[in-house]
Amino acid sequence: MPGLSHFFGSRPLGPVGWTIAVASAAGSVLVPAVAQGAAGVVARTGRSAGRRA
Repeated sequence: MPGLSHFFGSRPLGPVGWTIAVASAAGSVLVPAVAQGAAGVVARTGRSAGRRA
């Protein structure tokens, strides 16, 4: 927020900063969801993806 950042003496984020912030936020939500889904598949099948039956 330009007014708030000026009050605290910092610069607003540019496009690269916003890209990093949004990608980090999305990753912190998506990575655990994917990992939890993969753990559920392993639990249902009883074996890991790398092991052959």
